[in-house]
Amino acid sequence: MNDHFLSLLEWLDRHPGLYLMVAGGLIAAALVWAVTPLLTRGPETDRRHDGWWGVVILAILVAGRWPSVLFTRELNVDESQLLAGAHALTRDPVFWRSVSGHTAGPFDFFALWPAGEILGWGSYLPARLTALALLAGSLVLAHQALSLSFGRTPARVATLMGAALESLTNAADWLSYSTELVPVALLGTAGYAASRRWFTRASVWWGGLGGLALGMVPLAKLQAAPLAFLAGVAWLIAEWRSHEPDRGRRLAWLMIGALLPVSFFAGQITLTGEWNDFWLSYVRFNLLYTAGSERSLADTLTATLGYAFQWDRFLPYALLGSLLWLATLVRVRAVTDASVRWSSRLALVAGLVALASVLTPHRPFLHYWQLLLVPGVWLLASVMARALAAPSAAREKAERRLIAAGAIALITFMLLVRSWHPNLFVGETAAFWRSPRTPLAEHVAAAAPAGGKLAIWGRADHLYVETNLLQATRDSHDEFLLKAGPLQEYFRERYLADFLAAKPALFVDSVSPSDRHYRDAEFAHDRNFPRLAQAVQQDYVLVDNFEGVRIYRRKDLIGR
Repeated sequence: MNDHFLSLLEWLDRHPGLYLMVAGGLIAAALVWAVTPLLTRGPETDRRHDGWWGVVILAILVAGRWPSVLFTRELNVDESQLLAGAHALTRDPVFWRSVSGHTAGPFDFFALWPAGEILGWGSYLPARLTALALLAGSLVLAHQALSLSFGRTPARVATLMGAALESLTNAADWLSYSTELVPVALLGTAGYAASRRWFTRASVWWGGLGGLALGMVPLAKLQAAPLAFLAGVAWLIAEWRSHEPDRGRRLAWLMIGALLPVSFFAGQITLTGEWNDFWLSYVRFNLLYTAGSERSLADTLTATLGYAFQWDRFLPYALLGSLLWLATLVRVRAVTDASVRWSSRLALVAGLVALASVLTPHRPFLHYWQLLLVPGVWLLASVMARALAAPSAAREKAERRLIAAGAIALITFMLLVRSWHPNLFVGETAAFWRSPRTPLAEHVAAAAPAGGKLAIWGRADHLYVETNLLQATRDSHDEFLLKAGPLQEYFRERYLADFLAAKPALFVDSVSPSDRHYRDAEFAHDRNFPRLAQAVQQDYVLVDNFEGVRIYRRKDLIGR
């Protein structure tokens, strides 16, 4: 089977034009389906579920992302950190005792368990498939919610833009499994639950589900917590003002759902005595991380734009085109439909809050912009719905044509840009599939005993994934041990304690001229952390030096 699969990959590599033909063909077909009602009989305003469009979204994402899903090397260092942490949690599922996510919460790691347990932890495939599933789920749930809120046509056009953007991008930060994807999926879940509650008058259980999703967001990524807080407060106010007979039950279910995740983890860390680590390495660290950047907002935006053009010109061009199209659809007019009026206002506020969450850390990381996916799709659909709520039939027809023309122009532009700048991952899939490990990982794996643990000094998280070795310390990398700061000593003490307790089979000092992150010898463990150097010297032997990266093995394992 593996030989047949390799033969298929080789054939696909020899026909790179097939990629855009299939992905672009699916997107173009979906575009025709979405805009036809706008150009013929008028938009489908039926506010009901639209199941087949979910299949379309999934097909577009698979057709566009399969080359990066099958790419066997690290796309982003955070992706390796998350995989390594998720693997470690299979042995000790108590977060903050076995894993520290820094800016990532526990749900970012636990979301990798299903794919990791099925496919194994020795590759990036579990992360890429999980990312694909979360994106598809986010867009499908957003589409169903928008179909209930505004009707099928605005929902289809808006989610098609999101699916095309996520499908065709080359930006590694958007193709990797990032810490924004779980919060985005949770926000999509909450939006769908809210639509079921308010537009179908569904059971009180939907309030519980929406509250549960919103309550999970801060334990996935604190950066996304303002969005969850906004949605939760808006829902609570709406329930309070509803004056329905079962208002009390609905409020209770919403609040119970929201408090469940926090209550569970509070109980767990109380029983295991991890409150100090939770507070310092998650809450306080996030606050210091947000306040620690010296970049101005203008510098952040300039650097972000630079990275976007460096990685993939398609991304900034597509986002700019989307903004221009959105601007042409904005209408300042009275809307008689209360649901459209209030939903559009909430979508605008959510979009602004999401943008603030992206910019607040003052760091030019492209994956932060994933937080705009669900709010952006909601905002686009709500602007369309307001435009279509025209005061006359003639005006409504003109608005329909404008929306269709904008959608056609934007999708055409996206496909043209992708054809001018082809997908980076097409053409070499089979070669990387044959050689999934980096040369450094080959050397580390050769020195590793079966079932051993690995500790790393520096930032080479990919070694955990490529060697399938468990991380020995709860910090998979030492970025915050090396950088001076208020928590440096705390992280150092914890790393050393974990190292001494785990007694890993291998210790790797990745600081070297060949390293992507720390090249200066002053960062090496024996110059930077004398107490760690003493422990390594006492119990470990240098067994390999590959391009300056030093690989140590525990003395009692030499010769085994």
